[in-house]
Amino acid sequence: MKQTIVAVLLALMLLLAGCSGGVDSGQTANVEQTETAGTDAEGGATSTDGTNAASTGTVNLYVSDEVNAIDQFEHLNVTITRVGFARAGDEVDEESESSADANTSVEANTTVTANATGTNVSASANASVETNASVTTNASVTDDGSADSAESDEDGDTGGWVEYDVGKQTADLTELQGPQSTKFGSVSLEAGRYTKVFVYVSEVEGTLKTGETVNVKLPSNKLQLNKGFTIESGESVDFVYDITVVEAGKSGKYVLKPVITESGTGDEVDIEVVEPKQKSGEKGKDEANDESGLEATFVGDVTADGDATVRVMQNGTAVEGATVTANGETVGTTNEDGELTFSVPESTEELEVTVTADDAEVELSQTLATSSGQNGGEGDGN
Repeated sequence: MKQTIVAVLLALMLLLAGCSGGVDSGQTANVEQTETAGTDAEGGATSTDGTNAASTGTVNLYVSDEVNAIDQFEHLNVTITRVGFARAGDEVDEESESSADANTSVEANTTVTANATGTNVSASANASVETNASVTTNASVTDDGSADSAESDEDGDTGGWVEYDVGKQTADLTELQGPQSTKFGSVSLEAGRYTKVFVYVSEVEGTLKTGETVNVKLPSNKLQLNKGFTIESGESVDFVYDITVVEAGKSGKYVLKPVITESGTGDEVDIEVVEPKQKSGEKGKDEANDESGLEATFVGDVTADGDATVRVMQNGTAVEGATVTANGETVGTTNEDGELTFSVPESTEELEVTVTADDAEVELSQTLATSSGQNGGEGDGN
């Protein structure tokens, strides 16, 4: 009987010892990974190991508007300055932190007491196992503010994201309802799968049909769309980013938001490309050098005895140093944003502008309404 009791005790002690083996008690594991997606000196995409990624495709970007509160607006001008793409494997927005904690406690108390032929045998086995495991991952993205693309640093899963500067592209959403879309840029992306598209908006100008100017809110000046697409090497993909304006109840306040169901590639949603409409009282000229891709646009209202701003782009990139002539007089050169603002004399009834950059030249004109002092809208040449 005594031998049996001892055998039972030994078995229990071995069992409890096995429960505590291999456990790291009270230790914390900190995991950090860093990945950078940027560009090399020649403007090509750079992979995370520093090598040049030769396999790229082209994404043609369009913007449109789903019909919500847009019918209340006479104009709703949205200016897009940058776009960003998140590669598959990255679930990070601009800054995120995820933490996982596991606490496990196992405790066993065993007591065996036996009496046999006057002999008292008592044994006690105690085992306590406590496990504390903590894993914390921090991720962040840093924009270096470069002209063509921005480097992003992040801690976390593989993937990463890259941004591109598209200049200042202004679209009137009242002209882009339903499938109607206008192109605002083309970028070269490394071949692969992308899961998110970001659009950065620098300015929103809204005018209701009543003539009232309203403030249209856009939190953080950025729209994020969780809509994926795949691009192959050498492939050209059309992607439309649908933006809509909604009224916040009956408060008279308006908010911009992306519409995932109306956004996507050309094989997912209808993309009906339209050119910006010429407004009443406006006379435009299209005399751009097609080979150069130079184009010029009036930004905002042009008024006699006021200011006029001209924006110059070439193949989606702002042109700095372009010479601008207004009604035969040189008024200056464009800045790094491709823009120049100049004064318009009070007596001006028609404004003729010529823009020259290297060997390319583009002209545009605007007829100014003399009775109200307001022009008919925005003109452009390309």
